[in-house]
Amino acid sequence: MIIKPIIPIWIMSIICILMIILKRKKLLAFIRQLLIVALLFVINLRVMVPDGTQTVKNVSMDVKIVFVIDDTLSMVANDYSGEQRRLDGALNDCSRIVEKFNGAKFSIVTFHNTALISSPMTNNIEHINGILTSIEPIREISAKGTSFDSCRDLLASYLPKIKKKDDSKVLVYLLSDGELNNDAKLADFSSLREYVDGGAVLGYGTQNGAKMYAKTSGFYSEKEEYDYVIDKKTYEEAISKMDEGNLKKIADDMGVSYVNMNNAPGISEITDDFVEDLNVDDEEDSSLGYKDTYYYLIPVLIILIFLDFLSQKKHF
Repeated sequence: MIIKPIIPIWIMSIICILMIILKRKKLLAFIRQLLIVALLFVINLRVMVPDGTQTVKNVSMDVKIVFVIDDTLSMVANDYSGEQRRLDGALNDCSRIVEKFNGAKFSIVTFHNTALISSPMTNNIEHINGILTSIEPIREISAKGTSFDSCRDLLASYLPKIKKKDDSKVLVYLLSDGELNNDAKLADFSSLREYVDGGAVLGYGTQNGAKMYAKTSGFYSEKEEYDYVIDKKTYEEAISKMDEGNLKKIADDMGVSYVNMNNAPGISEITDDFVEDLNVDDEEDSSLGYKDTYYYLIPVLIILIFLDFLSQKKHF
């Protein structure tokens, strides 16, 4: 038998003492009061009794996966696999890759004007999926264009740290439309090649491009507002076009393949070859399970409270 208090025992003890201090005048009412307090205290203890042996399967892979996600304004263009947002397609593919590499460790890097580590390396899948569902493009008011330089610089310092910790393979999946703004030159990613054991550069969008329907309200605005992004040179609705040349160059630099995801290929195409070569540890851990008992006492508590209510009602 074990206990797992709902609130700390010392806090519940203070509450119970205060309830007893407010002593009822009649003996029967006071006894009822003591029973209610005692039940509350015991229920809060959350007494649990053995419920047989439970077997948990633990799966681990000797691989670390880094998602590098472009969350610039251009990624809201609606030309992925029809009229979906590019970013939605990218995030969905990340989730599918997570499912494929069950037991791996994951990290998330996002980049727009600057790059940042949105999640350090972890095997907590719920945490990774939570981060993926929360990623949204930078607001138009803050957008200054895509910076592959900042992305490359962050990876140049981050990947060596990941690589040197153990012998696990490091896979990098970079997801972007490849578009560069402000006449910037594409960064050279070849310095990362020695730290990358595999992965892919995944492209989103089309050559014809699409308009961008984005959030235009400020950070402190009470009302969220959306509108099409305006080209500041022509003052017309801006068109964002995918640049496959840039994406292929980055893939070549890192020594990985490039895949145009707008054709909606199966995720197996970019994962299965790596999964087959990985060492997978599949262990079963048996431990004693426990079940709650407090819910057996709740009906008794409700009955006592109801009787106490009826008793008090007679005095009014």
